[in-house]
Amino acid sequence: MGYAPRVRTSLGFAILGFGSFVACGGSTPSSELSSDASAPRDGGDASTRDSSDLADASDEPTAPDYGPYPAAHYPLPLLTNFGGPVQSALHIYTVTFGTDATAAQYLAFDDSIVTSAWWTTVTAGFGIAPGTSSGAIALADTVSNATIDDETDIIPMVQALVADGTFPASDVNALYTMYFPQSTTITLEGAQSCAQFGAFHDSAPITTEAGVVYVAFAVIPDCGSFSTDAVSHEIIEAATDPHPTTSMTPPTPSTWYMYDDAWTYGPGGGESADLCEGRPPAMQGSDPVTKVWNNVAAMGSHDPCVPQDLGEIFYSAAVPTQVLTNLPDPTGGPNYSADGFIVMQPGASKSVDVVVFSEAALPHDLALALGSEQSGQSDPMDLAPIGTGITASLSQSTGHNGSHVTLTLSVDPTTTAGDYPFVVRAILDDSAPDYHSWPVVLRISQ
Repeated sequence: MGYAPRVRTSLGFAILGFGSFVACGGSTPSSELSSDASAPRDGGDASTRDSSDLADASDEPTAPDYGPYPAAHYPLPLLTNFGGPVQSALHIYTVTFGTDATAAQYLAFDDSIVTSAWWTTVTAGFGIAPGTSSGAIALADTVSNATIDDETDIIPMVQALVADGTFPASDVNALYTMYFPQSTTITLEGAQSCAQFGAFHDSAPITTEAGVVYVAFAVIPDCGSFSTDAVSHEIIEAATDPHPTTSMTPPTPSTWYMYDDAWTYGPGGGESADLCEGRPPAMQGSDPVTKVWNNVAAMGSHDPCVPQDLGEIFYSAAVPTQVLTNLPDPTGGPNYSADGFIVMQPGASKSVDVVVFSEAALPHDLALALGSEQSGQSDPMDLAPIGTGITASLSQSTGHNGSHVTLTLSVDPTTTAGDYPFVVRAILDDSAPDYHSWPVVLRISQ
């Protein structure tokens, strides 16, 4: 079963849950990739944002070269630094319980992943250097055949282990990866391990003479096999956002996090690896590892989920959206602001400029599609209507680097207010499939 992000809860836990979505498809053989930056990152309403800096559609060449690559386009969203720390030189401790036959395998992976080529790629631009292994810690098995909770059991466990010296005195760069036995059931705000989530990371407050410090840890349930994809997910998210539990006293701010209700598929945002769940994993040697949203790649108009597949040409159809403020958190947390919206009222119509781009020349034009994604979809052209009373169309069904395509939206006066997610999809090969989707939330407001 694949892994996919769960939105941040009221306590802000970083969770790897079960399920999947796909925002991008496969890859295409490529020539040398462009490193040019994308268009300026301005805000504004989707229908009114100034596009004077974008290439004029009337200037499009007839064929075969549609350069320069990439064409100026509306930018990919970025993770935002909210002021918290990163683990700039991570010290990783591998923690197991009792006699664990897989302990050596866990340690070997933890040791190697923080100095790997994958680590260098996914941490680029985040101020994070290669990490170091601090070795293994084998604890007495007090957790087998037990149900334990993060808040009532695991956080106090970490605090006690620091207090008695079993966990060395920590610093902002320490991370404890805690591998639990298969017979242990872990709960988190009512969710259950290996059913509603696959892994998570958090931090525990430790009171010292100098004040409160936070110890970062990752909880890795045993769901029947050793998932290096899941472990790498939690390690990189702990490094880029080590203390996600914002309700602690005193509060510790998050670090790298994205609030975009379209790209994160629901309210609450996501961390660096959450944003790439549903994509096939990369490989580090023989180990599957998570792909990670990287701002440097996104700003260069490359595939934001790195490592980028060998030979891939990244392309998409960029849609300008707007930021909404003071949005209510459905889990009861504080209100937040998020990008990814086009806002309309019942009875209204709107035209939106969409820009097709690619980082290098493609073998042929892209097919363009529009609509709501469907569960179990195999044909990338097979998209459902956005919603009852909503009409949507594109001014052309194909495009290439630099093409401007008009997205027209019309809302019937009787359409129910609410959020209607949809995608504009660029497709190179619908049989491979090879496609990339640009998600949007159409908000109908009274």
